[in-house]
Amino acid sequence: METVTAKIEKLVGQFSGGLATEAEVVNELLLTFANLDEEQDLSPLFDLLPNKLKEAVLRRLNDLESKEFQWRPFVIGEGFNEAELERLNKKLRIIQRALVNPDRIKR
Repeated sequence: METVTAKIEKLVGQFSGGLATEAEVVNELLLTFANLDEEQDLSPLFDLLPNKLKEAVLRRLNDLESKEFQWRPFVIGEGFNEAELERLNKKLRIIQRALVNPDRIKR
């Protein structure tokens, strides 16, 4: 089974190589972060991202916040039921609180 770090590195590689768009990678990153244990520290995983993707994740979280975290992520295959969507939306709030820190993005 692929580790979370390996999955993130793979997504970054796909983005850097032009195989996946920024929106696709951000979607997958948010799904990956949302499926982690609540005790897992997101900082080391977020720090694996290049600044462009960090900024894109934070922009997407801010956009979702303005929509009260009502998110229907794009997935191939069977989508999420209402209970799963509610769980994801709650996790997004936690993720945003954990990641929204301007010092994270090195200029």
